[in-house]
Amino acid sequence: MSQLSAADLADLGERLRQRRQELIAALRQRLHQADDQVEMALFNYFASLDDAATSSQMADYDVAQLSHELAELRTIDLAIGRIAADTYGHCAACGVPIALDRLRAQPGAQMCLACQEELERQPHRMRKLG
Repeated sequence: MSQLSAADLADLGERLRQRRQELIAALRQRLHQADDQVEMALFNYFASLDDAATSSQMADYDVAQLSHELAELRTIDLAIGRIAADTYGHCAACGVPIALDRLRAQPGAQMCLACQEELERQPHRMRKLG
């Protein structure tokens, strides 16, 4: 396990679970915008707007937002899994403990700052981590 105290780990775990619930609520709301609330669908801008270009742009935005929220949910689920597996707080690339300040700012972080920066500079070198 990382050098996190039990209180830090509990706090970060709670923040992850809370954000997970917020995302699930947002996803449910976003996906239940059809006329029938049982049916899952994004809002149909084409049926409500006369401008096809605006409708298309708004639909594209909804899809992008949905994709972002799903990616964040996956990141959170992975972090919660790492807590359960007692591997949370260690860099997936080099194994060193991730700084507490980084975890507080980004509780789902999988890598230390140095490895994250390297990934962003040279993404092809660390693709195996995903």
